[in-house]
Amino acid sequence: MGFFSTHARGTQDPPEVRNWRIHLIALVASMSALAMGYDTAVIGGTMALDSFRRDYGLDQVSTKHRDTVQGNIVSTFQAGCFWGAFSLSQSLRSSAAERPS
Repeated sequence: MGFFSTHARGTQDPPEVRNWRIHLIALVASMSALAMGYDTAVIGGTMALDSFRRDYGLDQVSTKHRDTVQGNIVSTFQAGCFWGAFSLSQSLRSSAAERPS
C-alpha cells in the first residue's frame, strides 16, 4: 500500500473506494470553501467601513440606494468567484484529457 494508507481498518468497503484522489479532492474543496469564506468576509468588511462609503460617495445617497449598490457589488463578486472557479475547472479538465497515454 505504500508509505501512507488511506484505507480505514475495520471497514467492509473495498480499498479502491478510499484512495489518495478522494482525499486530494476533499482537501481542495475544503481549501476552496475556506478561501471563499475569507474573501466574502473581506468584501463585506470593506463595504462596512466609513472610509469606503465616503470615498465612493455612498454616504451622500439614500439608504435604499446604498444598499442596492452594495448588493450589486457583492453579487458581482460572487459571480466572479463562480466564473473563475468554473473556468479553472474547465481548463484543468481539458488539460487532464489531453495527457498522452
